[in-house]
Amino acid sequence: MADLFFLKTDELQMKMFVNKISFFHVEECGLGLLLDQQKAYDRVNLDYLKTVLLHYGFSVLLVNVIYTLFKHNEIVLNINGYLATQTVRKLRGLKQGDPISCILYNFGLEPLLRSILHDSRFQGFTFHQRYPQPSQTTMPIKLLSYADDTLVFLRDTDDLRFLVEHLNAYSEASNAKINFHKTRAISLSGVDITPHWLTALAPFDISQIWTTRETEAITYLGYPLSQGVRQRQLFFGIFIQDLRQTAELHSRRGISLYGRATIVNSLIVSKCWYVFSVLPTTMEFLRNIRSIITAFVNTNITPSISWDLMVTDKSKGGLGIIDVFAQQKALYYRWLDPILFSRVQSTSIANYIRLHVQNHLLSPVLDIGLLFPTARSSLSVGTPISTITMIFRTMDAIPRDFSHGTRNPIECLLLPIPAIIASTSSYKLSTKLKSAVVGDIFELQATGFFLTPIPADRLPRLIKFVAQKFHNALARADCLLHPFFRVCLDPSPIDLYNQDDRPEIQAALNFASFRKGLHIKSTDPPFLELHGRTKAFRQMVVDSTTRKLPKTEAISSSSWLQFWALFLNHSQRNVLYRFIYNKIPTKLLRHQFNASNDPRCSICLTVVESTAHFFFYCEVKESFWERLILEYLWPGTTFWVIINALSTLNFHAIEVLPQKTSLPSSLVLIVAVAEIWRLHWKFIFDDVPFTSDTLFLAFQRSLLKLQAEESLSSSRY
Repeated sequence: MADLFFLKTDELQMKMFVNKISFFHVEECGLGLLLDQQKAYDRVNLDYLKTVLLHYGFSVLLVNVIYTLFKHNEIVLNINGYLATQTVRKLRGLKQGDPISCILYNFGLEPLLRSILHDSRFQGFTFHQRYPQPSQTTMPIKLLSYADDTLVFLRDTDDLRFLVEHLNAYSEASNAKINFHKTRAISLSGVDITPHWLTALAPFDISQIWTTRETEAITYLGYPLSQGVRQRQLFFGIFIQDLRQTAELHSRRGISLYGRATIVNSLIVSKCWYVFSVLPTTMEFLRNIRSIITAFVNTNITPSISWDLMVTDKSKGGLGIIDVFAQQKALYYRWLDPILFSRVQSTSIANYIRLHVQNHLLSPVLDIGLLFPTARSSLSVGTPISTITMIFRTMDAIPRDFSHGTRNPIECLLLPIPAIIASTSSYKLSTKLKSAVVGDIFELQATGFFLTPIPADRLPRLIKFVAQKFHNALARADCLLHPFFRVCLDPSPIDLYNQDDRPEIQAALNFASFRKGLHIKSTDPPFLELHGRTKAFRQMVVDSTTRKLPKTEAISSSSWLQFWALFLNHSQRNVLYRFIYNKIPTKLLRHQFNASNDPRCSICLTVVESTAHFFFYCEVKESFWERLILEYLWPGTTFWVIINALSTLNFHAIEVLPQKTSLPSSLVLIVAVAEIWRLHWKFIFDDVPFTSDTLFLAFQRSLLKLQAEESLSSSRY
């Protein structure tokens, strides 16, 4: 795990993910040391660095150039704005901020990392294997390193002694100095291991070991090394507060719904991806983020826009906000993919993840636990959130259909009994059978290659009664089975003892038929490349999620995209969008929420104020529209045609008189409804007179302004 270069973000996250899953497998006395180097960049001995670079095979010419650039420098001191007259020679260290300093520092640190990794005496720790397999081994994890942030894993005090030997040798050679009194120690199991380590750590002035009792977790590379619920909640609380402050800052601006969605995606939820990619997140945490987003988007918007509409794609009438629930699963899919599919470019931690998952399964067969949730031991109610629950949550988000699976009785014997019962079945399975497998109550018949219930006299004593009850329910058809299992109860022409049938049987023993039921294939183009998988997985989850969207007229994707591309101010875009989804705060709507509110129009005082009345059929507004049709639109245009055009974003049936304006009919009508909206509320809140004449003059001014802006914009190109 030594670093030769500064890592890309995904590689850094891989290191942190290894760290998170490592906490589940350490022995009780395991210790982590987060080393602190004094002035790490400034103390690098350049002669040492030169020797290291030459050792790694760099050309003498290149090494001499680098050495000269850093060795023969002179520094001028700037004291309160005054430059010193004398210069100071810079004899050691790398320049902070210099692009090449990062990689040079890593080369200088590499001998230390390699000396630890190659030391056979240094144990670190090895992943525990619940189901040991000779072909599946993992290297012991001894350290994680990113630049000068090095986290070393110690199994016992002997590891500490060997670590100090390597640090002393490295310090003598490179001029580095380890600040042991600033080095932080963390109990990898979370329990108090101070008595075990206190004597060994005392010479280094390390007196505190972080455990679950600490309020705040140690942060490594921006991630909290949380050991308990309290530390995780504190981190999440601070994180949520930061998001809320960001949202409140931008909520003071007059921004359209489209603009707010852009701010959410680029400035608010973008802060979450770094956390989502590694940290296990609770549903409460995700709901808090959702509440911040909905509150920000719905600032001064009543009735509010629903979350389902916000996260719907813009081409389908939504705001296109990234769904944090789907994105969290998508970001975790990167850890699931290497154990789900065999890829040429597999990540280096695939074996660690595979072992971690297998340790939480009720069966040594990995596919059973991945494909069937009932085969797991870590997702019961009340199970603390962890990396494994996040991986399983992501796996369960993949749509699947096993109804067309290949007939395979042997594989079915390995499945947990709940996995063979159809989700539409109302049969209540016994608690004892929930933890049993099909092979406990069914047996394979060699001739015919099918399954039959085990006779009562040979059933296991502990489940004999409930198994007979289950068999009887199947005979009465009271329990519905999945099609892939139901076909295994019927005889087939295959004979287990027939040599000619053996290849067919053996070829099927890899759960391939169940994998084919997943809506993800290893050859799917979006999932072939690492950087395309997150977006593709998120889109798959979004598409498979049932959403409750407000009913609207049929609007095509092209019409929605044209609407978002229109040159409009925030008020104009908001008003039409809210009109389409009936999100106008009419008096009738407010009356429905509170019966004490008068539902009648505030202007005409006689008619109930619906959305249509608010924009079109109030006496003053009706006169305005009649004049607009007369002066700007072709004769024959009716109110119904205008309302239908605005509701469907289809303006082809409306023609504008070319001598009045060069703007299309869509912009003319949108400006009209926006001015009705603006002057209506100025009348309500500011007592500004509301007449058809003032409304028409305001409409003409806004239209001329928009036309001038359109002309100015087009002239630039």
